[in-house]
Amino acid sequence: MASPTSNWQFAFNGWLFGGPGAAVQVLRVEGLEDLPDLRSQDSDRGFSDGMFSGNDFLGGRAITFTLSITGNSMAAMQTALGELKANMQFQRNGTGVLQLYIPTRAVQRIGARVRRRSIPVDVAYSQGQVQATIQLFCPDPRVYDDTASTGLLTPGSNVGRVYNRVYPLVYASCGRHHRLSRVPEHWQRDRVADVHDHRATDEPAGHQRHHGAGHQDQRHAVRS
Repeated sequence: MASPTSNWQFAFNGWLFGGPGAAVQVLRVEGLEDLPDLRSQDSDRGFSDGMFSGNDFLGGRAITFTLSITGNSMAAMQTALGELKANMQFQRNGTGVLQLYIPTRAVQRIGARVRRRSIPVDVAYSQGQVQATIQLFCPDPRVYDDTASTGLLTPGSNVGRVYNRVYPLVYASCGRHHRLSRVPEHWQRDRVADVHDHRATDEPAGHQRHHGAGHQDQRHAVRS
């Protein structure tokens, strides 16, 4: 991918424009040095004058190029115009790379995609000179150095959290313990008797319950 090498030269996804001797020259750039749009979280004060001030965040950046396409002949102009149209195409998602070489600065870059392309056909067009407008949208408004930087992070001895634990953990004995192997017989007898007492209160009218030996139930009808 070609990168700018001279003052006022730009490149979009490796296609160079602007700079000395280029058929596509840059006449004007808007939005590159401007503050991008802001997203404000201010809110109204309701039944009072003024607003509650919230946080401000950077929005996207729009960069608009005004370009001049010329050539020694109509064929040369059409060739340069065809390159512009081929490289400034609609992009469904993601971003391309816009590189720029501004005097006294190193090459910089910003992620962008084409949002508008205007090429009017007028008298100047018929004479082999075209003035086009290209607008690029940059979701991330920040401009970065084109050269990636690397670094090695070396944590110090005091970095991180310190816990007073040593693994594997060893747990102390919890003392004496007992395990119930079976339910005592007298608990079972008391439980059966309690169930029978509750059943006696639920008998329908006209019946009586008599508990004999061995807790056997005998029901007798009451006759008048």
